[in-house]
Amino acid sequence: GGTAVRSVLTDSFGRVRARGEGGPANINFVSASDARRAFEHALAPIRRANGSVAAAVVAGPHLPPEISDLISRSTKTEKIVIIDEYEAALAAGLEKLGKWGVVLASGTGSFCKGRNASGAEKYSGGWGPICGDEGSAYDIGRMALCAVAGASDGRGPATALAHTLPIHLSCKNITALKRRLYRPPLPRHTIAALAVLVSDAAEKGDAVAAEPD
Repeated sequence: GGTAVRSVLTDSFGRVRARGEGGPANINFVSASDARRAFEHALAPIRRANGSVAAAVVAGPHLPPEISDLISRSTKTEKIVIIDEYEAALAAGLEKLGKWGVVLASGTGSFCKGRNASGAEKYSGGWGPICGDEGSAYDIGRMALCAVAGASDGRGPATALAHTLPIHLSCKNITALKRRLYRPPLPRHTIAALAVLVSDAAEKGDAVAAEPD
């Protein structure tokens, strides 16, 4: 997804035999080469396990052919099942709860999916940063940048974020921050990572960081 790609190798009894992790791999927001490197890192422990893999199940956005080929070579299986990430999240969440319930996921992006007792399902969200991602780390990071811009211009209240965000992004001042945002544009996962700074500022009593909107 937008935050990371993770791999888990299990045996026929469901016992975990290997785990791996790579960087952001949502092809809608990162380059094909970055997505490939993320999968290579995540699959490295699986390759080292040297086992016979019955099937590879991939939960996430659409995968380009080269990523599917990489997964096939790394797992030594021709059977690759691709499902939506919300399907996987709902299945995992309901594993011990029963056949119905709701999963609300908020990472770099956000989405919600539910299933009622009769089996009917409903999905909401997952629209990305242009017209969705409400409550996600990206949304919080974007609003933090807006708050810093408003504080700098005098259009909004003062906030400690005006000091911490430029430092975090290796900017000497607000002018440098303005350039840093667009030359080249900040990656989606970099903006999402600012949510940690917002949480820290809120815990220290910053009123702007604590605002829900």
